[in-house]
Amino acid sequence: MIFDVISTKDNSNPMSLIMGLRKPMILHEGYIYTVERTTKMNSIFRCKNRDCKARCDTNLSMGAFLSLPTPHCRAPERDSVPAIRLKNDIKAHSAITDESTSTIIHSTLRAYPLSAAGQLPKNESLMLMIQRQRTTETVDADGRLPEKLRKTYRDGGFILHEDKN
Repeated sequence: MIFDVISTKDNSNPMSLIMGLRKPMILHEGYIYTVERTTKMNSIFRCKNRDCKARCDTNLSMGAFLSLPTPHCRAPERDSVPAIRLKNDIKAHSAITDESTSTIIHSTLRAYPLSAAGQLPKNESLMLMIQRQRTTETVDADGRLPEKLRKTYRDGGFILHEDKN
């Protein structure tokens, strides 16, 4: 499983945990927190905006805050959450499918809210993100293409003559 979204509640303080390939992020009251430090018992999260000093202490196994987040020095960014989820969806989709880049972008943008269109990444950066997630086919030790690349999409021979030497 590459990406997972878990929602929990702690005394009417909703906390959403967004799991990615690298580190988890917490969404709480419009603010996004990233992992700063992890111990055996808990994880300390820091505001995504590094100029802000807000932190919270959590126990991820229980899905609860050990200490509520400290005050922020900025307004919440509620529109950036759909952009993060869009990026996670694109990464997950491109890792498991061979669809074209434009098809992946269009299928994930169908569910993107128009209210958050200002936070939408540029099309070029989305295309680059998809290309980074895909594995590249390499030539074998003899310098030949893999069998998958020797065929056309209709299973015809792409390479009509190949030198055996």
